[in-house]
Amino acid sequence: MEALTESQIITEFQIFDIDVKRGSTQLDRLREVGIKHHLSASDLCNGWVAFSTQHDSCALREDTLDQWEAQLHRHRTPSSRRTVSKTSTPRMYTKESVSLLFEDDENDIIGAYATPEDKARMKGQKRTAEQTTPTTPAPKSRPTHNGATPITPASSRTASAAHTPLRSPAPENGFLSSTPAVKYSQRKNNGSVVCTLNERGIPSCSTRGRGEVVIGFQDTETALKSPYKYMFQKVSDKALAVIDRIEELGAAICRHNSLPDPLPVSQPSLEPAVYVGQVVCEGEGHLNAHSCLLEGPVKSRKCRGCAVKLDISNTMSCCLFPGQVIAVEGINNYSGILIPSTIYDEGVFPPVPTRKVERISGFTVVAAAGPFTTSDSLDMDPLHDLLAVVERERPNVLVLFGPFVDATHEMIKNCNLPSPDMTFDDFFKERVMAPIYSCIKHSRSKLVMLPSQRDVHHPWAVYPQPPFQPSKEELKDNPLAKFAPDPATVSINGVCFGLTSTDILFHLSARTMFRGPSGDRMARLAEHILRQQCYYPLTPAFRREDHQQQQQQQKNETENHNTNSTNSPDDPIEVNLDFIHAFDDRYALLPVRPDLLFLPSDLKPFAKRVEGCTCVNPGRLTKKQSGGTFARIMVPDIPSIPSDFTSDITVQIVHI
Repeated sequence: MEALTESQIITEFQIFDIDVKRGSTQLDRLREVGIKHHLSASDLCNGWVAFSTQHDSCALREDTLDQWEAQLHRHRTPSSRRTVSKTSTPRMYTKESVSLLFEDDENDIIGAYATPEDKARMKGQKRTAEQTTPTTPAPKSRPTHNGATPITPASSRTASAAHTPLRSPAPENGFLSSTPAVKYSQRKNNGSVVCTLNERGIPSCSTRGRGEVVIGFQDTETALKSPYKYMFQKVSDKALAVIDRIEELGAAICRHNSLPDPLPVSQPSLEPAVYVGQVVCEGEGHLNAHSCLLEGPVKSRKCRGCAVKLDISNTMSCCLFPGQVIAVEGINNYSGILIPSTIYDEGVFPPVPTRKVERISGFTVVAAAGPFTTSDSLDMDPLHDLLAVVERERPNVLVLFGPFVDATHEMIKNCNLPSPDMTFDDFFKERVMAPIYSCIKHSRSKLVMLPSQRDVHHPWAVYPQPPFQPSKEELKDNPLAKFAPDPATVSINGVCFGLTSTDILFHLSARTMFRGPSGDRMARLAEHILRQQCYYPLTPAFRREDHQQQQQQQKNETENHNTNSTNSPDDPIEVNLDFIHAFDDRYALLPVRPDLLFLPSDLKPFAKRVEGCTCVNPGRLTKKQSGGTFARIMVPDIPSIPSDFTSDITVQIVHI
């Protein structure tokens, strides 16, 4: 393992909005712990996030670091190893106790991050199960013959996933700060700027552009305009949709890198050859060097959906995630192992958009993503404060991303609405849409509104997601409002906007395997979306294997922490991906390279230029009981449109 540096530690902790200052005692202590326990910077960050989350998001201090190191030491000592008696009688298992076969290896992980109450409950459950069955040592789960992640039952797998810290899932509010969160009504940082991209345009960032703003879809053929039937797709149709995507993007990668025609992945070659396919994780678990497969297109008779093991143990630099289309140059020996010499994992950028205008008239945009209420109330104060900013600054366009009626809100889940006779649709119309319509009538700002799969009142909880369906009378009374699907590629005065309300950054960060020098991780994740030419390139999408157990685990964490129920981050395993409409109908694909790409996420807000595209994460308007952030964008007047003008766009991330 390479030497642990201070820069690596600072970079990893900044992802979770933890400010570790250079030269501080906390940084020296973290580096000491990492070197002592042989931890990389990412493992060090993951361990602290897990420990802090289990201890009420404790601050990063010397005493808490001492407690964490003591916990690490306890769970790494040889005394924790279990011994198995050689003289034991056979044990009989029932359907209630069969999960004990797989518990032993996971109890160490669960115990490392569980609270004392959880540990006591797990021990009690194990003793109860053992009293009802004859005793015999439970065999440990073993890896498969090729070292891949073993497949475990759903009950055991879900329990392990619930307690094992992943690479990047953030705490419930999407951020982990070293200081306690301040309630929304007591915040003092409202209006302060978090970060700025292109400071030259700050004086005009809140100035309304002159002239009329024209909004339309960039490509009407790839714009989802109406609802569709879902849960009605054949496996063969899903496979063909994925195959066409692999062949199309794979051919583009080969052309871009001047590679010869690829061979089917099932065809061995002792000479270096080129193979194209998508990355697949063998078994259930996180993608790693031992579970990485390359799956070729199943349409080819020679290939027939064959997958070969991708041996990346000696690869120095790569960035892979499941569903990623790549080209590999290497040797495919007769043992079914592909040894790569070069991995072309970057994909190809989509084409530059065709402008329908000769010049760009300047305009301003305010963009915000839900939730629009705090976790302890259904009062719309955060939304009203945002609309007050809109009425004061009068931007040309207001872009709002869901959720608007958040299904993860505890009061929504319990149907504790302001009135007993109120429905979710009533709440949306009266508490959300009514003040928004009133605001845009006064400010004369045009509205672009995207739904979310967390919107409980939206009848299509599927991705791609159709737009809201207001009545004809509502549209007639509010001509400034435009309802877009998720995702959507929109043109505003000739400037191309890529919009999505799904937290793809959070999902990718948890499933990506990266090797190489540390760099800008958020920019790298955004670049994946551009190069894969897809708003959601991750397949299979995150899904919930046991919904009831997940809910119970969240309830136990809330009780153990003695806190109120909170808005959880966008739950990654609730994404229901419709392959036919996403890939075959191209509703989830990027038809062109957008000038601005909005990626609302629970991760740290940012505004970055990535390969000619301005990528923006405006953050969430609320974070649990605290205030969040929104984005303010200024596009200047451009008399003659150059090939790349995104460097002139100004973006500010502002506290609400």
